[in-house]
Amino acid sequence: MSVSVATVEDLLDSLHLPYEVKRHAPITSVQEALESGVLGELGITAGDIVKNLLLNDTAGECYLLVAPGMGRTDLKSMARHIGSTRLSFASLKTFGTVFGPSKGHVTLFDLLDDDDRIRNVHLVLDARVAKIAGNTAFHVGTNTVSVLVRAADTPTIASAIQPSYITI
Repeated sequence: MSVSVATVEDLLDSLHLPYEVKRHAPITSVQEALESGVLGELGITAGDIVKNLLLNDTAGECYLLVAPGMGRTDLKSMARHIGSTRLSFASLKTFGTVFGPSKGHVTLFDLLDDDDRIRNVHLVLDARVAKIAGNTAFHVGTNTVSVLVRAADTPTIASAIQPSYITI
């Protein structure tokens, strides 16, 4: 279960949005991107990076949160805002059940996969992402390929992927 670069390109082309595909050294976290120099290779700053967090609640619902990479996200406030129970980071078991055991990371574009387990993941977009002035990047299929998009276009992309996405 992996979304291809071609699938993402087709989506972005259909939306008439500018983008750039870049290959880079593997990165698994915002911290690693900062320390490795990959951000410089991508042409984005620390303030432009976003994080993608797989969360679940006590009822078993899964949420993919796309939020600014720097700073903390208040999960208690998010849970109240979306009408959910207590949120926590999804376990490796939950992650593997939804996205596959070998994946190890997830981004907004992974929700393009048509697998039923992935279709049941609720997309949550932090409104601050759209206010990032420059480009941001999302992995596609692997943690060595990123697609750069204008951060301001993220709500348009989110709506195309999951029209019922939630904004916090």
